[in-house]
Amino acid sequence: MVDLASMVFGEFQDKLTSVFGDVVGWAIGHVILFLSLGAIIFGIRERNHIMNNSGLGRSHALDLCVFLVLTAVLYFVYTTIFQFESIASWALAATSSLSLRWMVTVLG
Repeated sequence: MVDLASMVFGEFQDKLTSVFGDVVGWAIGHVILFLSLGAIIFGIRERNHIMNNSGLGRSHALDLCVFLVLTAVLYFVYTTIFQFESIASWALAATSSLSLRWMVTVLG
C-alpha cells in the first residue's frame, strides 16, 4: 500500500497508526488527506462565488496574509533565537501578531 499520508502528515500519521492500528490508522490518515484535498479543490473551483458572496474583500485577504506571514516570522524567531518550545512559540507568535495588528489598526 502506498502511504501518502505519512509523507504529508509525518509524525501525526505515526500517532494515528499507533492509536488505531496499522490498517485503520492508514485509512483515517488517507481519508483526512483526501477530504482536505477535496475541500481545497472545491474552494478553488467556487472561488468566484466565495469572493462575491462571503462579504470578505481584498483588504481582509491582505490582512490575513500579513497575519500569517508575521506569525510565521515570529515563530521562527521564538524557536531559533529564544529556543522556546514549538507549541508555546505558535501561541506566542499568534497572540503577538494579533496584538500588533490591533495596535496598528486601532491605535493607528
